[in-house]
Amino acid sequence: MKNFLYSSIFFVCLQLCIATLNAQVVVVPAGGDGDNFSFSVGQAVVGVASGETGSAEIGVQQSYTLTVLGIEQTPAMTGTSVKVYPNPTASMLRIDVVTNESAEVEYMLYTDHGQLLESKHFDPAMPIDIDMTDYPTGTYILRLTQNGQVGAGYQVIKK
Repeated sequence: MKNFLYSSIFFVCLQLCIATLNAQVVVVPAGGDGDNFSFSVGQAVVGVASGETGSAEIGVQQSYTLTVLGIEQTPAMTGTSVKVYPNPTASMLRIDVVTNESAEVEYMLYTDHGQLLESKHFDPAMPIDIDMTDYPTGTYILRLTQNGQVGAGYQVIKK
């Protein structure tokens, strides 16, 4: 009888440990496009707390958005040389494009969460400066397009 009691307690504790380990983390895909994708990591088991004023789901979720930046230029900007400097920057960021194409280039500056901050078309024959002074310290994504096609992407760090 004593062995049965100890065995039962052991198996109940083992089942609780296994259930606790399996219920801790789940990866939930949230979608994306060609350059970005999102997912959440959190608890697989959540509860709902209800009261007179409403209800709330209990659980822990951490959301992540990853931006994929290639190091190769697409055919839209083949034969084009791009310099983005200084990086990291505290104030002004310069884009210097050397190309045989006469088509305008457009830059788009995004936050690390994908929010568009500014965009502008410019003549690639003239360098252009972006004033980063008013933006908070952090990481930004700079995309360049030419002829309507994304040509290059850069990670810019604001000090």
